[in-house]
Amino acid sequence: MTKIKHFISELSKYDPDDEIIVAYWDKAWFSDMTNREISDEQWPDIVHDGDDVIDNMDIGAYLIGAAVEILDAEIGR
Repeated sequence: MTKIKHFISELSKYDPDDEIIVAYWDKAWFSDMTNREISDEQWPDIVHDGDDVIDNMDIGAYLIGAAVEILDAEIGR
């Protein structure tokens, strides 16, 4: 789980015109997708469960592989 204040601090290091990859899901999105209300007490459990899944998916490794494939294609490898 990451607090918004942490992201604000990290993002302030970038030029406002820089492009980055960001993905996030908030409580409202989950409420909309499940058609159910989520309490403030339930939300941390959902967030922590999501952290475990994201860590296990190794999205960073996938993105590195995709970047290498794009870069190699540009130089004809």
